[in-house]
Amino acid sequence: MKKDDRFIVIGDIHGCYDELVELCKQLEAGIPIYTTGDLCDRGPNTKLVIDYIMKNGIMPVLGNHEKMWLDVIDSEMDFSVWLANGARATIESYQTGIERGYMEYELDEEHEKFLRSLPLFIEVGDYIISHAGFARGIPDSKVLNPDDWRYNCLWWRGPLEVIKGETQIIGHTPHKEVEYGEGYINIDTGCVFGNKLTAIELPSGKIYQVISKQDK
Repeated sequence: MKKDDRFIVIGDIHGCYDELVELCKQLEAGIPIYTTGDLCDRGPNTKLVIDYIMKNGIMPVLGNHEKMWLDVIDSEMDFSVWLANGARATIESYQTGIERGYMEYELDEEHEKFLRSLPLFIEVGDYIISHAGFARGIPDSKVLNPDDWRYNCLWWRGPLEVIKGETQIIGHTPHKEVEYGEGYINIDTGCVFGNKLTAIELPSGKIYQVISKQDK
């Protein structure tokens, strides 16, 4: 991709399928679309979101919520941790019938394969897309896995590294409006919390938004 080529990045989706579809109707066809991860949890339609993302060639980075989900599948994280972070909504979206207990679900094999393929970050021209951004002064004791400096781009909420020649496009920490900081743009506008879903077109910086249909 050339530096001047156009592309779009969508913020954290969290199962907000209706808003995702409505937002994508605003976007010009044929422009590459990325997302900052967190496709799952908290919102009602994770399964439909992942179906839509895959069928429409949208390219996510890995979010901390996908990482928790995969860690539970791999028995690397206690289920209760994921459950405390909105897993119930994801599980319910995969249930095959109301007679099943909420902890029982069938994850589509293609969906799991897709989630395992997601990269920690994607570089596009002068931009680097990740979920939480690359930390300043790493490693740090607040990072869950400080031995892997890249891992903080899933979880970090502190100051971000100013990367020479690149702008970080991130989500993870929701704001009422798009946040423009030194060397980064945060486009998580808290759709699942009743605010709105945001996309940014780059390099122009044009913003597209859909008001949330979720209860506040």
